[in-house]
Amino acid sequence: MANTTGIAKLAVTPKTQNDTLAMSFGQGRGDVIVRDIQIELGDTPTAYAPFHRNEYPIPEAIRALPGYGVEGNAVDYEAKTYTQNNAIDGTEIKALDTPIITDISTLIDDDFLRNLTVEAGGSVTFKNSNGDSYRIPVPSEEEYIVKLSEVGGTT
Repeated sequence: MANTTGIAKLAVTPKTQNDTLAMSFGQGRGDVIVRDIQIELGDTPTAYAPFHRNEYPIPEAIRALPGYGVEGNAVDYEAKTYTQNNAIDGTEIKALDTPIITDISTLIDDDFLRNLTVEAGGSVTFKNSNGDSYRIPVPSEEEYIVKLSEVGGTT
């Protein structure tokens, strides 16, 4: 019997909790489109919810500070200060004789990067402008309290 709905359902019963589900398609006619895929635990379907991501970008006012992103310079979101230890001189990083500490309390909201909500099984990823990142997995319904200075490696 031909499928006239365009919707295909497949029931898979794993033998162990460590089994994986893989999908592959052979060569055939036409395009194979997979979208709105949902994997259920058990026989009762839940309402479909597409992937959701929250992003909290660093405010442009912070990124515009002199020397932001230069190695050795640091933003402390808890103390609401920016410390510039280094500057760029041509193509070299030069240490300043005296660090410049800037109050950034007027540049960020009081709750900036606080109370991040993450579903169990998700993760929080901190990324810098160089594309480097630090990922904190959230394996269960636990509350993590992390000082941003510990994540960034500054004190």
